[in-house]
Amino acid sequence: MSDGLKWARRLRLELAVEIQQLASGARKVTQVPAHGQVDVSAQTLATLQDRFGQLEDMIAALELKTGFTD
Repeated sequence: MSDGLKWARRLRLELAVEIQQLASGARKVTQVPAHGQVDVSAQTLATLQDRFGQLEDMIAALELKTGFTD
């Protein structure tokens, strides 16, 4: 269980960094369909923020179950 918690915390850190980079404009996400390049940074940011929230819930549940905290 603690390995899963360590993995979840590491993923949380990685997501937080990606969210910060997208929110600050330091990173952009684009798609290249047939009609040209499209910026999808806003959609990607929203998706990552949603995943971050889900991960926070998962970490809280694991911490509650195992008794491990930060």
